[in-house]
Amino acid sequence: MKYTQKPIQGTSIIFAFFFILISFYPKTASSQKAKPSVNWTADWIWATDKGPNNSWLSLRKKVSLKSKPKKAITRIAAENKYWLYVNDSLVIRDGGLDGRPDLTNTYYDEIDLAPYLNKGDNCIAALVWYKGGVNSYSQITVDQGGFLFQSDLKGAGVSSIISDESWKMKINPAFIKTEQLRNPDGSYKWVAWPVLYDAQNEIGNWITYNYDDTSWVNAITKGRVPVAPWNNLVHRTIPFWKDYGLKPYLNNFKLKNTVITENSTVVGDLGINIQGTPYLKVDAPAGVRIKIVLNDFYHQEYITKKGVQEFECFAWQNSSSHTVKYEISNVTAPVKVLDLQFRETSYNAEIIGEFTSNDKDLNVLWEKCKNTSIVCMRDIYYDCPNRERGQWWGDVSEQILYSFCLYDTKSNLLSRKAYREFMYTQKPDGSLYTTAPGIEFHLPDQNITAVAMLWKYYMYSGDKALLEELYPQIKKFINYCNSTANEDGMLVLQSGVWNWIDWGDNKDVINGSVNTVVNASYILLLDAVMNIADLVGQNSDKLYYKTLQTKVKNNFNTYFWNDEANAYVFHKNGNKQSSTIDDRSNAWAVLAGMVDDSKREDVLKVLKTRYDSSPFQEMYVEMALLELDAEAMLVRMRNRHSEMINSWSSTLWEEFPAKNSNNHAWSAGPIFHLSTGVLGIRPSKVAYSEFNFLPKMGDLKQVSGTLPTPYGVIEASCNITNSTFTQTLISPPKTIGIVGIPKHIFSDTKIEEIKVGNIVIWKNGKPSKSVKGLDFYKEDDAYISFKVKYGSWVFTTIGK
Repeated sequence: MKYTQKPIQGTSIIFAFFFILISFYPKTASSQKAKPSVNWTADWIWATDKGPNNSWLSLRKKVSLKSKPKKAITRIAAENKYWLYVNDSLVIRDGGLDGRPDLTNTYYDEIDLAPYLNKGDNCIAALVWYKGGVNSYSQITVDQGGFLFQSDLKGAGVSSIISDESWKMKINPAFIKTEQLRNPDGSYKWVAWPVLYDAQNEIGNWITYNYDDTSWVNAITKGRVPVAPWNNLVHRTIPFWKDYGLKPYLNNFKLKNTVITENSTVVGDLGINIQGTPYLKVDAPAGVRIKIVLNDFYHQEYITKKGVQEFECFAWQNSSSHTVKYEISNVTAPVKVLDLQFRETSYNAEIIGEFTSNDKDLNVLWEKCKNTSIVCMRDIYYDCPNRERGQWWGDVSEQILYSFCLYDTKSNLLSRKAYREFMYTQKPDGSLYTTAPGIEFHLPDQNITAVAMLWKYYMYSGDKALLEELYPQIKKFINYCNSTANEDGMLVLQSGVWNWIDWGDNKDVINGSVNTVVNASYILLLDAVMNIADLVGQNSDKLYYKTLQTKVKNNFNTYFWNDEANAYVFHKNGNKQSSTIDDRSNAWAVLAGMVDDSKREDVLKVLKTRYDSSPFQEMYVEMALLELDAEAMLVRMRNRHSEMINSWSSTLWEEFPAKNSNNHAWSAGPIFHLSTGVLGIRPSKVAYSEFNFLPKMGDLKQVSGTLPTPYGVIEASCNITNSTFTQTLISPPKTIGIVGIPKHIFSDTKIEEIKVGNIVIWKNGKPSKSVKGLDFYKEDDAYISFKVKYGSWVFTTIGK
């Protein structure tokens, strides 16, 4: 059986320049809104030493309660990861977050431990993994391990349980020192320390109450909140991971009871790319080494003790190879494999979105987009989960957008957290880090697109509070952008930053030039911030933004349109236009609303014939093409993604045709176009309180899908048979739908009549009988539209 996404629920080196940088940021005040009413009385605790890097600490606390508590709201923070046990039970697996809320502060977790605590004797134990080491793209390390625990109890006769010097601790000797991994290019893309666990050094069942810890030492207190280096604590806001439980591999029948007599590799088949932790149960001699590998960028290793034993990996990995390799070496006597399994875990959101059509290739593409999205999100949004684990904001902008087609509202929590990290690491000049909350890169083009996406985030989620909270940073970013403009108001590519634009082909990036994509995206950014200013009551700023935008719009076509080429060029440098004609520049001109009717066909020709973009910019090229010609968009989508569709990989590749990372977030853009464009469901008012059902089917004959909204699920379908077109809609309470019947749905016939049920509501070019809950809305060049109350509707359109 293939692994599905239906869950079984369950539960150093710090660079000198970094310290110079963070000295500009206050440590005594959290830059994010702290969860109110937390009176921190617990101490951070650790060993005498600050580290060392990649060390594992076991901590224990015995406590007696007069009665079982009614509530035990518990806040836990760790540098960096922890596993929490209460009365012999693992309560939190892989607790804590690797990233930070900003440049200086630290996340904490929150859970109610009342269900796990008992009247009388209790034991709370934690295994804490301090990583440390070199900063990565999105992770900032510190030179101090630490653990903080504060449980505020009600009805237990004890008011609180806190971490202090009374906790017992021991450096866990089963975890052997390893070296921090570099990527093949020598960089530290994520903070990766291989776990090497030697079962011969285990310290017994130390999580139980009766374990003898008299040889352990007392923990050393390191100070109370807001002590450095953790400073203020910020609630994580995202849920604990979804746990699907241990499951056998697809080829389990071949693996069980295998006897290994020499060095060899046993391979478990998952059949899909997912996140999780491998498990093993063997009967082995002492000293056998089992290296566990899911992808090319990380591994863990287990050294056996003598006898029957079980082990589950601590660090999650993703199965980009669809397999788990157990590389068994130092086999001095037979090793019997008793069981091999895998525990899938993921970000904890329900997958609701669906899409199908009469095109099998598009259905496969949509599913691979979904799989890619799932594997590229956890404690942050990842560009890819194996090689980098970086929160690259070019990817994140797209991930946030297409997540609205897939998940329940819990995914909004990750998006909100991401935006806070992005904006609260803002530099003093107003610019932003493109891998925030890390400080490695500054790509202005990605940052502009990311901030502009805030308005769409609001339209889909209804999260006004976040825009109100971040508005000062948004305005400061606009001021930064304006500081890079020339006298015509056009943004100029600056030196000292990475003017990236895209991978792909046919680029002409020159510092000091005025780039088409950047200035088109700036127009959209200013659209977004004008809307945001209206929303949050900053109307006086709107004129400022409008003035900036008007300058760009007035100069855009003069700068970038080439009459001889009949196309938009890549840039203008001084008085000279670039000779490069590419799909990206022309697509962004469409999205910015700069393509008038006289240019439409010429731009359409470019988008039909030029395949320059990488999958990152392809999302925007297809978005623009969908505005101009839905059928041409589908043709392009099939052609560009053909090798990915037919690839063995269940997830999508970083670059066309199908190469480099095979699980790259920016490649999943088609999920948005198919669900919101082709099927045509998207909000027209905030949070789907009113929404459009305006299909653009192109050459398809059947499409159907399900989309999540804050009000509930929307289900819709479209079907063409001969001269009959049927649209169905099921919408949740408190929503209004605008149902548009495409006027040109029949290639060679006109619409004769439209029925709802058996009642004709449109005939001979005008509205006919009325139906309760339905009103004629409007007719334009593309649609005949009706406004419908929530519920179930079937529209049947008959052609002449």
